[in-house]
Amino acid sequence: MADRTRLSDDLFQPLDLEEVLDAAYEDGDEEAVLALMERALSDPRAEGDPELAVYLEELADLYVEAARYDEAITTEHRILNLDLDPADRTRGFLRIAGFHARAGRPEEAMRLVRRVLAEEDAKPVADREFNVYADVARTVGELIGDTPTAVDWLVDVITEAMAAGLRPARFMFLDEVRRRLVKASDPVFDEAVEKYAEQARQAAAARAPAAVRLRVPYLPAPDFAEARQSGLPNVGVAGGHEDHRREVERSLRDSISRGGARPGIVPIDVPGLLTFAEQEGRDPALWETWQAYAESDELTPAEWPPGRNDDCWCGSGRKYKKCCGAPAFAAPPGSEPVG
Repeated sequence: MADRTRLSDDLFQPLDLEEVLDAAYEDGDEEAVLALMERALSDPRAEGDPELAVYLEELADLYVEAARYDEAITTEHRILNLDLDPADRTRGFLRIAGFHARAGRPEEAMRLVRRVLAEEDAKPVADREFNVYADVARTVGELIGDTPTAVDWLVDVITEAMAAGLRPARFMFLDEVRRRLVKASDPVFDEAVEKYAEQARQAAAARAPAAVRLRVPYLPAPDFAEARQSGLPNVGVAGGHEDHRREVERSLRDSISRGGARPGIVPIDVPGLLTFAEQEGRDPALWETWQAYAESDELTPAEWPPGRNDDCWCGSGRKYKKCCGAPAFAAPPGSEPVG
C-alpha cells in the first residue's frame, strides 16, 4: 500500500520530484511511482509551478502504460487548463486523440484530429505551422490506423504550399512523413514534387557510410531566435524552438531505428552559417546548406544520446530524461512512449 504520509516541503516550491522518483523507479515498483506522482501533483503546493505541466505529462504517460486511458485523458485536460502557448495546446489535443485511439474510440480520436486540422487549415497557407500536419498525420496513420486519410491530407497541404510558392524548406519534410507512412514512394505524386525533393534525397544518398557519424544540425535557443529574425527558419522549425528540438530528436531516434549512421548533434550558429553560405555560394535558408555546414571540418558533433541523468543535448540545463529524452517528447502524440 502506498505511503500516505505528508509529502516533504522540499519537494515543492519549486516542484522537484527527481530524487524520490528515481528511487521509486530503481525499486521497480511501478504502482508506487504512479501513486507518488498522483499524490504530489494533486497537492496544493504544486499548483502554479512552472514544472507542473512536465510532470503531469509524465503522469499521463504512466497512465497510458497502465492502460488507464481515461485517467490519462483527464490529466492531459488538466494540462490544457494551464497557461499554454498555442503549439502546446495543439499538441495536447493530439495527445488526447491518441489516448482515445488506444482506448478503442477511433471516432472520438478523429473528431479531435479534425478540430486541430480545421484550425490550421483556416489560416492562410503562408501562416500555417507545418509541423502540426506532421503530428496529425502520425496520429491518424500510426494510432488511429487510417493511413490513406493521413497521406491524402499530407498530399493536400504539400500541394497547397507548393502552389502558394513557399520556400520548400518550410514544408518538404512533410513528404518524408508521407513516405514513412506509406513505406513506399508514390510515383505520380513524386513527379509533382521532384524539383523540391530530389536535391535533398541526393544529398542524403551521398552521405558517408553507416560507420561514419551522421551529423544532425541544431540551432540552440539564442541562435534559433536570431535565425527567425534573419528569415532563416528551415525544415521542421516552422513552429517554436520546442518544435525544432522535437524534429532534431526525432531525426536522431529515426537514424538509430533505421540502423543508419551513428548520429551526433552539431550546434550551428547563424554568423558561421551565413559566412559558410556566402563562401560556398549557397542559400542559407535551405536545409541542404545547414547540413553541409554541419558536415564541414569547422564543426564537431556532440555525442548522442546523453545518459538519462546527464544534461540534455539541447542546452536547457535539465536532465535528458526530463527534456528531449522524455518518452513522449518526440513520439507521435499519444503513442507508446519511446524507451
